[in-house]
Amino acid sequence: GVPRRINLLCDRALLGAYAHGQSVVGRPVVDKAAAEVFGSAEDRGDTVTSSFAAGRGAVLGLGAVGGLAVAGIVALALHSAPQRPLPGPSHSGAKAAVAPAPMPVPGSGVSAPMADADSLKPLLAAAPRTENDAWQQLGALWGLNLPDADACQAAQRQEVQCWRSSGANLSTVRQLGRPGLLTLYDGERRPAYALLTALGEQHAELRVGTQTMRVPLAALAGYWRGDFAMLWRTPPGYDARTSASSAPVAWLDAQLAKIAAPAEGAAAPAQGPLKARIAQFQMTQGLTPDGVAGPITLMQLNRAAGIDEPRLKTATNTGK
Repeated sequence: GVPRRINLLCDRALLGAYAHGQSVVGRPVVDKAAAEVFGSAEDRGDTVTSSFAAGRGAVLGLGAVGGLAVAGIVALALHSAPQRPLPGPSHSGAKAAVAPAPMPVPGSGVSAPMADADSLKPLLAAAPRTENDAWQQLGALWGLNLPDADACQAAQRQEVQCWRSSGANLSTVRQLGRPGLLTLYDGERRPAYALLTALGEQHAELRVGTQTMRVPLAALAGYWRGDFAMLWRTPPGYDARTSASSAPVAWLDAQLAKIAAPAEGAAAPAQGPLKARIAQFQMTQGLTPDGVAGPITLMQLNRAAGIDEPRLKTATNTGK
């Protein structure tokens, strides 16, 4: 609804102000952000106009607070260090999980050439134009063969699941920590897909078609509206069609015990109901502690327990 639209508009306006070196988000920046997020005025129609006006008012209100405040928000969003699990209340003395060393993504490195906003435009013409082709490129990083017309169905048969978000931001992408697909839009608002293999403090490393390049985050903001997709490895026997908590109980027990095991490596006995232990883990990851092992919880559990998955490279490997 409206709050989500306002958040998307604010996020895009802040990025736009940063890209132009402005410390205050003014009306022209907000209007341009609205055109990118919602489309032109004639495309928006009456159903969006009210939320657009509310969002513009919210963003302009941010600008009135003061340039330093907005600059601080932008700096925090775009220049934060690679995100670690968000802190949360701890219970029963469980040890905080330490994320395993990431598995390197093939073909990614500091040798990738730099691209700016202008040089990225012609490269989008070579990018995959269908989502299925993009999934096949991402599947290659996982060692998956996805030849079917529906790549996600082919991945599911190999215990790997597709996941999509239409309102992601860089903080979310860092938290998930996996390579994925960014839907980029060219000057004619046509979608193209780029493979995100690394995310630094100031640059992202993209594979567009057959080329790999580093793109400043400020330049990327002009093409990306928040559509992000990735793959994640499902537990044995997982069935996404049944419920959000369809992960096998024995598997959940084993992973939670591994994360909470004492330093000497001895297995920690299960303590308390499974739902309560899932909620405890969720709090350590900055997730809603509802005790339900949904996809995001399982993704973070994979990461904390060291499940073998490709990892998104970070600032230390991208030249920042």
